[in-house]
Amino acid sequence: MKTVARLFFAIRHKSIRRAVVSPGNPAMISVYYRGETLEMPRRCPHQGAPLETGYFVGDDLHCPWHGCKFRLAEYAKNAPRW
Repeated sequence: MKTVARLFFAIRHKSIRRAVVSPGNPAMISVYYRGETLEMPRRCPHQGAPLETGYFVGDDLHCPWHGCKFRLAEYAKNAPRW
């Protein structure tokens, strides 16, 4: 659990930029974006690629298999609030 806490600390302080599998829900990934942690589906809806292995270009998360772009700004606006 300390590893997960360190990883989230690093993400929050922008020393690294990654999506990680949510500890509480393995079907989701967590991405830190502008002061909040977003939860997104773990699999790309197009071909089911694991998005935690995707890459970031600016504020967009790209699918590792075919480059489908997920705009975090749009997701943050439309994401359900728990």
